[in-house]
Amino acid sequence: MGWPKTSKKKRGPNPPKKIDRRREPRVENEAGILVEMTPNDAESRPDKVCVVIGQNISAGGMKIKYGQAYPIGAKLRFKFLSTVPGRDICADGQIRWVRTLEEGRMAEMGVEFLDISLLDFMYLLEHVYKTA
Repeated sequence: MGWPKTSKKKRGPNPPKKIDRRREPRVENEAGILVEMTPNDAESRPDKVCVVIGQNISAGGMKIKYGQAYPIGAKLRFKFLSTVPGRDICADGQIRWVRTLEEGRMAEMGVEFLDISLLDFMYLLEHVYKTA
């Protein structure tokens, strides 16, 4: 008589650690950001000017939250305060992805910056690197 054979459960490899693929550092939380629709997209949205919650701001873009989703591809103009007193940062961007939150009462959207002046880009870099 011997011991009964027990089956060994085969375990797969450990799940991979979440890798941050972001190329730029980010400012995690931000206050309100003024958003304006660009002339080509202004007719497609009832809110031509609004304030959104901006998060994860980097040199390449940011995540915004708002009560309504903008369509993917919509072009927007953003204005927010930099770390330089009295200086706003202005950038044109485009919605790249949309996710609905809170049972449709809130939308989260990814924005890619497309056009930003050299001076505003320098202020943006300073803003990100000082607060990141």
